[in-house]
Order: sequence, then C-alpha cells, then structure tokens
Amino acid sequence: MEELGLPNASRSFAGQTGRQLLDDERQFDHDALRREYDLGWAQANGDQQTAISTVTRALGNNHGGLFFLDGPGGTGKTFVERLMLA
Repeated sequence: MEELGLPNASRSFAGQTGRQLLDDERQFDHDALRREYDLGWAQANGDQQTAISTVTRALGNNHGGLFFLDGPGGTGKTFVERLMLA
C-alpha cells in the first residue's frame, strides 16, 4: 500500500466478529430503499435506465464483472450510482 501512496489498512474492526459486521450492514429500511429506487427510476433518463438495467441484469444472472460509468460532470453519474445501490 505504501508503494502506491495509499494509507495502511485500519484495524478498527479487528475486535468485532464477522457476524456482527454483517448484522450491522444489514440494518436498513427495505421499504424506504424501494421507494427511493422507484422514484429515482421514474426520474432517470433513457441512458441512465439503460446503464442501471445492464448492471442489475448482469448481477441478477450471476455474471458480475467490472462496470465503468463515464460522462462529463453534471450528467447524473452519482445519481445512477446511488440508484443502483438503493
């Protein structure tokens, strides 16, 4: 990590069990996330919907992969990312 100029990994989670970390990460409101997704989908333009559909279809079919979302500032990249994570 140091060779790349990146900070060393933190050990702040060393005392927690894996189960506790998973439980903490899963504490979210499914209904609120669904509402956020539905509202965002309705606001997304065609290109944004295509990007979202492409990624979710690949993940749904267990194809995974590496996806890049590129575009000039102000074109909705962060919006698309947040919508996919909802």
